[in-house]
Amino acid sequence: MTVKWSDAGNPKAELTLDDVRRWAEEYGYVKTSVPKDRPAAQRVDLVAFFNVYDTNAFSIFKKKFRTRRLKPPNEPQVRTETNESAASPGLTNDIILATGRLLGRRGRRGGAC
Repeated sequence: MTVKWSDAGNPKAELTLDDVRRWAEEYGYVKTSVPKDRPAAQRVDLVAFFNVYDTNAFSIFKKKFRTRRLKPPNEPQVRTETNESAASPGLTNDIILATGRLLGRRGRRGGAC
């Protein structure tokens, strides 16, 4: 069974490396220095493809694909907030900022914050 972009966000999606290679080739992520008669594994530029999704490995991309509604690389990626941060954005951001400052002070030695 071939996985489609519409399967993104489905934790049961059986994404394979061949699916990702096919998408990378389809959207133009190919190495120009490799002859076209070479196998897809050699022709496709997965590093550039994965960079679109802020990943650097298939396993990380697969996890993101199963947990997020990813879109093809030629479409804008939609970032969604968690229900918690959407319900009280000010409170959540204040807690994160306060925690970050507190950890920053404790983490430095002998210097000013």
